Amino acid sequence: MPSGEHIFPFSFQLPHWAPPSFEGDLGFIRYFIKVEIDRPWKFDDKFITCFTVLPSIDLSLIPNSQLPSKKHTCEEFGAVLWKGGLVKMEIRLPKQGYVCGESIPVKILVDNKTSKSFKKISLKLLQRITYTGFRDGFVNSQSHPSMGNEKEKVTYATRLNAQIRVEERKILEEIMDVRIEKNDKIDMEKAIIVPPLPPSTKTCEIIDVEYFLKAKMSTLGTLKSAVKLELPFIIGTVPTDKDRSFDYKKSVFGYAATSLKNRDVQKYAPLYPVYKFI
Repeated sequence: MPSGEHIFPFSFQLPHWAPPSFEGDLGFIRYFIKVEIDRPWKFDDKFITCFTVLPSIDLSLIPNSQLPSKKHTCEEFGAVLWKGGLVKMEIRLPKQGYVCGESIPVKILVDNKTSKSFKKISLKLLQRITYTGFRDGFVNSQSHPSMGNEKEKVTYATRLNAQIRVEERKILEEIMDVRIEKNDKIDMEKAIIVPPLPPSTKTCEIIDVEYFLKAKMSTLGTLKSAVKLELPFIIGTVPTDKDRSFDYKKSVFGYAATSLKNRDVQKYAPLYPVYKFI
């Protein structure tokens, strides 16, 4: 190859089922381009650059994503010979699907029929990752035509001896000071804005990403008790309002999302679409 500028128009077609870029403490989904120039009698030149892959997760196409959601729990306080009464806590969401940049209006309802007083309610946005590893190889596999492309084959395999590890990361937390006495009822709302995060996904065989809102209500006194409740929700990449503008921003975890090392690629911060709602 003579000296000078040379352009080689390489092109790769990404499969539509490619899972989104993700960086976790126990594993990652990372895409990169590696260019290697073969130089006779010299060390080869290598160049590597990462890029973000995001599937189109359209909330308008997901069943129930625009329907309201709620969950409640009832806890009884007291001992075997002494019943302290019941407390009920409920979480409500106006819909189940959101995108980054969108505000989640969380409604919390409490009905305290116990003799205890509650002083604090914490609300957390949690990311829960399920990693599945296999110690053995494939047991059997079958290939079927891909959706939308009859020529492309997708292989579904059965594997044994799966090992599962779950990682939970706190994205953010809001603390609300309250004082809920006996027979008190409260109805409060807290808005949480979804930061730059990977979408909910179950398209990867070994990494699942889910999101939850977790409310925890604590009592007063030295012998503290708590009521806990979780409600799942979905993070997509395309809102129902297709005309809404957005910017790509680095993951809320930055470059410190994983402690794993790759000999070819340095740490990477994926970019996710953050929509403008103001």
